[in-house]
Amino acid sequence: MQSINSKSLSAFFLGIAIQSVALDANEQVVSEVMLEQQPITEWPAEPRPRMGIDFIEVQIDGPIEYRKLFDCAKFKLMMEDNGEWEKSSSRTPRYSVIMTDKDDPSLTFGISRFLESEFISDLSADEWNPYIEYLKTDVVPITITYQHYSKESRAAPMIPGNNFRQVDYEYALANEEVGKTREIFAFIEGELLVFIFSGTKEKIDSMRNSHNLMLSRMDLINGSLAKK
Repeated sequence: MQSINSKSLSAFFLGIAIQSVALDANEQVVSEVMLEQQPITEWPAEPRPRMGIDFIEVQIDGPIEYRKLFDCAKFKLMMEDNGEWEKSSSRTPRYSVIMTDKDDPSLTFGISRFLESEFISDLSADEWNPYIEYLKTDVVPITITYQHYSKESRAAPMIPGNNFRQVDYEYALANEEVGKTREIFAFIEGELLVFIFSGTKEKIDSMRNSHNLMLSRMDLINGSLAKK
């Protein structure tokens, strides 16, 4: 029988250790390459098409009620107006129209409008997931806390006559508070609209039901009525 001295054993196990380290390094490189190759769909940098907004009075078999009317050119969206929101003078490129809470200007509600094929083309996983990957690359680190697809299960808000997706994410604010944004994506009359609520986590969470109700009660006005 051939004898094996301690030096030979040391060399043998050292060789195994080196091979193991090399394999681990290769696996890490492969993992990093796979992450880099994941498709990413960025939020378009171009300013969003503007949307007009009017505050109107309506009367339907009862007292006068107040509504917000958003003009999307081919159609209009009508939402209840309880006096909570006022139009902002901000011209932020991200939004087609933006409003602020009268009692808390840090709480905003905006709508971003996209023409056909300008952003994601539908709400399938192949189109949606690359956008989620883009959110993870933000300069300000975010934590995605919620996602939902209405085609898979029911959850508020209910966008009338449309499937929709929504995502919530949180991030640190300069004053050590936690910020939160909700984005609800829906295709209406062939156009992608994103309804966005942003503010502190505390405010967004406390107002969630109210915001859901506002969108669920939204009415679509199209055809000749939209041209008036």
